Amino acid sequence: MSETSDANPPSLILFVYGTSPRSLAAITNAQKVAEQVGASTHLKIIDAQQQPELLEHHDILALPTLLRDSPTPVIQFVGDLSDLNAVRAALHDS
Repeated sequence: MSETSDANPPSLILFVYGTSPRSLAAITNAQKVAEQVGASTHLKIIDAQQQPELLEHHDILALPTLLRDSPTPVIQFVGDLSDLNAVRAALHDS
């Protein structure tokens, strides 16, 4: 298991579609994950209605999706991220 250092903080991108209940739940849960993973974690939220071209660019096939694009390897979590422990564990174990 490798811990993320402050020198290489995680960068997370959450892709949602508008303000559906599932999107709002994913936003809340992604913010919790980002806070718990580390103070230097960067979280960007992208609404697919506003920037649909980014879905193809990042190979996003379902929404909501949380993408950790750095450090590598890239990891995707699909859904509302309600299992916070599983998301945090996967972020720390990779």
